[in-house]
Amino acid sequence: MRVRQNWRNVACGVLMALTIFAEWGSTAWASTRIGNAEMQMWYRTRNTFHTDGGDNVNWVQWRNEVFFWLVYDDFVKNGKILNQDSLAIPFVKNAVFNARYRFRADPMYSIRRHYQNIYDDEERENFVFPENGFRDLFIDMDLGQVGPGSLSLRVGNQQIVWGESDLYRSIDIINPLRIDQNQGAGEKFDEFRTPIWAVKALYNVGNVGTWFSNVSIEPFWSPRFRSGTSSLILEGGYRLPFHIKGCLDQNNREVPYDPVTCANARSANGQRVFTQYRPGWLGQRERIRHPFSFFSAGPNAQRTPDFGCVTTRCSPDIFGDRVSSFANLKKGSSTHVLNGAFNENQAGGLRIQGTSIWGVDWSLVYMFMPNGESGTYDYNSFLNDPDSPTGIAIYGDPALVQQQFPGAPVRGTFEEGLRRCLSDGGKQHETQSGPGKRGYRAGGTILVGADLFGYNFPGRYKSNNRKGALGANGNPAGKGSHNAARPLRTQCLAAQHDYVWTHVPGFTLTYNDFEYTGMVFRVEQSFSTKEVIRKNPVTAGPKLQLVTDNFDRYTGVWRSMVGFDLLRSVPAFRYIPFLHRSFADQAWFFTGQWLMQNHWNNMSNNLCQNVDDAGNQYRDAQVKADRAAGLRSYSAPSCRRNRWNHLFTIAAVNQGLFASRVETRNAFVFEPRDKQTLLFSQWWWRNVLGYPNVELSTGVAWYMGSNQGHSWSSIQHFADRDQFWFEFTYYLL
Repeated sequence: MRVRQNWRNVACGVLMALTIFAEWGSTAWASTRIGNAEMQMWYRTRNTFHTDGGDNVNWVQWRNEVFFWLVYDDFVKNGKILNQDSLAIPFVKNAVFNARYRFRADPMYSIRRHYQNIYDDEERENFVFPENGFRDLFIDMDLGQVGPGSLSLRVGNQQIVWGESDLYRSIDIINPLRIDQNQGAGEKFDEFRTPIWAVKALYNVGNVGTWFSNVSIEPFWSPRFRSGTSSLILEGGYRLPFHIKGCLDQNNREVPYDPVTCANARSANGQRVFTQYRPGWLGQRERIRHPFSFFSAGPNAQRTPDFGCVTTRCSPDIFGDRVSSFANLKKGSSTHVLNGAFNENQAGGLRIQGTSIWGVDWSLVYMFMPNGESGTYDYNSFLNDPDSPTGIAIYGDPALVQQQFPGAPVRGTFEEGLRRCLSDGGKQHETQSGPGKRGYRAGGTILVGADLFGYNFPGRYKSNNRKGALGANGNPAGKGSHNAARPLRTQCLAAQHDYVWTHVPGFTLTYNDFEYTGMVFRVEQSFSTKEVIRKNPVTAGPKLQLVTDNFDRYTGVWRSMVGFDLLRSVPAFRYIPFLHRSFADQAWFFTGQWLMQNHWNNMSNNLCQNVDDAGNQYRDAQVKADRAAGLRSYSAPSCRRNRWNHLFTIAAVNQGLFASRVETRNAFVFEPRDKQTLLFSQWWWRNVLGYPNVELSTGVAWYMGSNQGHSWSSIQHFADRDQFWFEFTYYLL
């Protein structure tokens, strides 16, 4: 199933956070100051390419960005707004106004004909203009002395950054990350987090006794917490729902989708044939997949999220083994700033921090927040349909229903079932038909009479010496051709789509061991009390009664980080002939971490953390027997969620190379259990050809594992999309 999104827990933040090193060191350009206003502005263009490690290289991004940053000091001074006596504000001594505006445009989605074919006008516009508005928009207010300490407030759209981990989101989980325009590589973290509307206070106490100094208390509250799914791109899910483009008439000509027309239309062979914007049978890579989607639809047994298994074998290349299937998500709530306030979307937390004796910096953290969405098939809604004697609502052609489900009652016509599955525009998630209610949610429907995913498209069959992918029996016709036709039915099923609340206590420690090793040691620990794990209910069937018998089970999750930082030069570099002397003369910043995760509940599980692959339990001996008989079947063993997980990272940063004109950041990530590896390198050339406002950058993210893995860090989702990019930046102010 394609809608599983317990996003906050997905350790994909490991990939996104590689660019935290960009926050170390100063930039090579200065801001412009006019009176009390300090301004920064730049134009940046980025070209990104993806390759699957073979001969295929795809130009996937031409992003253009204009960024403006305004900091207005003394917005309030001595209790007066803009120093106007008539605009006095009580309790506030001083305030600073901060605004960051970003406009981004990517014409790639308009100029590449391929993207014009797989996205409709609305989707292309969304991708061409992914951002146009304020990122940060807040006021820092100094309320002065309050009791024994001083109090300040930050109110507005902001980023709240807690924790000490560089490459891992354990405590730094308040702001979601955007991976809809990149894989996280080459982005500064402060440009990568999504700000949220919140109120944050900072109460400085100072010294507490003789053991603690610089003690402060920092609470926050957000009326509109946002999860990572706000910007997530997921084929057949978020932002890219399954979308019917049209259907074929008796002359095999495509006509635009309409539920009445397409319910009655027949192609030249007498079957209903539907066409889609992103037909899964085309295959994976960049042909139907968005370059920055998290999941992908494609022909592989473990990576195609558009099917249900009819047989134990569940082969994508044998007719009748799979049936087309998709889920409908609940939509419409929590879409504006204050939607969800005092409801399921609010979040809050408290951090107490300070310095103890021996110079140890510490913090104690507590957060209470939604744990992201959990999207699962809602067995209760479609296995216990009160209007169906069998529990499941079957719509469609009566004769075909009796062939596929002997003796089963037919609830309604094919057109009625089609309207239960899709909107009038042909999209999932937006069904609006029902007993007088807009937004009526159909529990679950088996639509008999058509494969809505179009695996029976006539262009896939060999005819009149025309090359095709399928033979007369619907199986692949030749070597290398995949995806058999499917039975003429489609399952459109309801999905739960709920927030799960969790308590997250934790702490951090930082110690500068400058006298002995010269290292800074960092520790971060947290425990999330309630997170979703995926498990098929044993009692699945007509007698299923309770919501607790759906997929969801819960577990506490402990996360740990132990790391070090070291700033030093490497004299040994001078002995490498081709290296410039600055490699040895200038200091390098080295950092490494050991990251751990433990699920307290060791419940057996046949659905994985980041993929929905229950496996087909098909033995190798059976596969060999099938292939001997000319059938192309696969053994897809069930993946598993491991109770203990580890990840190791190490990175090196230098910004003083070649007379401080070149800066580099390099990282290595290794997840031992799934054998996933990532190499990351990015280089900046500043003051290009003597122009101080010009900067060039290039980088690469190289994934050396397999996209068929099931890493807890989610690295496997990008393993077939190695990425390299080039950037040009011109600082206007």
